[in-house]
Amino acid sequence: MTEEVLGVLNMSQTQERVIWVRPDSATVLIDYASGEKEIGKFFHPDDITAAHQRYIESKENSGTTSQPGGFQPNKLQHDSQRSLFHREVQVLRAFGGYEGVPRFNRHYERKLRVFMEYVDKPTIQELLVKSNDSEIVPKMFPVMATFLDRFGAYCDTHRNRIVQKVNEGRGAPRLKVRSVGEEAVRLAAHLTTLLGAYGVNLPSFSVAQRKSGITSEVEHRTGQPFHGGITSFVETDREVADNESYFYHADFSPQNIFVNESEGSYVGVRVCDFDKVQLGGRMKDLASALYNIHALPLTERSQRNIMGIVDDYIHGERIGGRSTTDLKAVFIAHALYELVRKAGVLTAMSWANIQQFVPHPSTNEDTKNSFILHRAIFSLEWFMGYYSEGGDGWKQDVQPSSVKRKLVQKQIGYIQSLFDAGGVTLENILEHQHPEHEGVNN
Repeated sequence: MTEEVLGVLNMSQTQERVIWVRPDSATVLIDYASGEKEIGKFFHPDDITAAHQRYIESKENSGTTSQPGGFQPNKLQHDSQRSLFHREVQVLRAFGGYEGVPRFNRHYERKLRVFMEYVDKPTIQELLVKSNDSEIVPKMFPVMATFLDRFGAYCDTHRNRIVQKVNEGRGAPRLKVRSVGEEAVRLAAHLTTLLGAYGVNLPSFSVAQRKSGITSEVEHRTGQPFHGGITSFVETDREVADNESYFYHADFSPQNIFVNESEGSYVGVRVCDFDKVQLGGRMKDLASALYNIHALPLTERSQRNIMGIVDDYIHGERIGGRSTTDLKAVFIAHALYELVRKAGVLTAMSWANIQQFVPHPSTNEDTKNSFILHRAIFSLEWFMGYYSEGGDGWKQDVQPSSVKRKLVQKQIGYIQSLFDAGGVTLENILEHQHPEHEGVNN
């Protein structure tokens, strides 16, 4: 049968329910009259627009208050969607036969749809959101690390075949190391977003002048080129990690990991969502797993727990020929990057979208700004202090070679200089928003 026939076969006897929407895709659960189920992931702008409306309607009918924010399909470029679609298809094909990834069923190229196995297990995200167990977060992070260990071992063993399979077909290679220039542009976007939103000491700029104005002002105050500094940051990040080019998922987050649950024990069984996969550092996925909004705000206790998981992961990987403490320094470098990225992404998201991840924020986080300040900005500020030159983190958690430590401290110093130039500290922001505020309750 043709893809078109398969795509519409027995549609009158099926039910589709939108279970997740993002700016670049929509995920649909398909129930067939036979009782079988599968997942469809849609990348076509028209499909995503329609799915978004159906998702909104389902939330309204269920009485759920947190709904995704306004969707603007005009921002989607069809060519980029096609690239994401083909990457997802080729990765699923490349992992055929591996139980840790949902089975690829078929794809519908004209409409940019890919269909895969329905995994009848909850994601870690679902368990984190629904559970009243205060200890579930520390229970889940070792599950993610253990599963990543197995997934990483498979990817390392089959790396050449996976890369070849994913890169088959027309177009540029889909699985590669992202260029320093492209990575720098992405990081610059996150940093200008943060400076624009929370830069207490920065002047106001019009929408048209915002990015260039922030860049120029920060350059003036720090005495160094903004984009040159970001490029150096990315180059240093790779130098710390010895320019690795392992397969990594690039979004190893709670919403993408399915688990078995039995009497309070959890075991990861599948990982999904492959349209962002890349080649790069092996510790990047671990940073993505451990530094998500459920783990924030950071404290010394939570950070030491995270570093204990990192230590177990490194030994589980049985990485030969490299210092364990140097690998921990690599993780710290990637963690800094991940915390900056997370803060930038959250700042750009609507409050309704954020609430889909954590629907019951604490009482002092009942607005978007409060949530981001108390979780993301505070965590970044704390992390940079903890691992700055002379910070307690190097004594408590990791004692790498002086070369690795100085490289990471250089990265921290750069981000700190940007925040200092813009006045982005939790205390500055709170005092600016609430002049009567006298100190920060940490």
